[in-house]
Amino acid sequence: MSATVNQLFEEALLLPTAHRANLAEKLVESIETDIDPRVERAHLHEIQRRRDDVSSGVVKLLPGEEVMAHARARVQ
Repeated sequence: MSATVNQLFEEALLLPTAHRANLAEKLVESIETDIDPRVERAHLHEIQRRRDDVSSGVVKLLPGEEVMAHARARVQ
């Protein structure tokens, strides 16, 4: 990364959490216009497939706390 990017990053870290999240969202939105339409279609198809799997009961959703506890246990 260039010095300017590193400097911007360091300055962004000083922002309150909500402002950092807002900045991150805006940065991601600025990149999303460069997405290949084929990739976007595939992404939307995957989202719909997963939504349908949840709706039909093919997959079971787990509480976030349970997932994170399981992940932490595996890492340690």
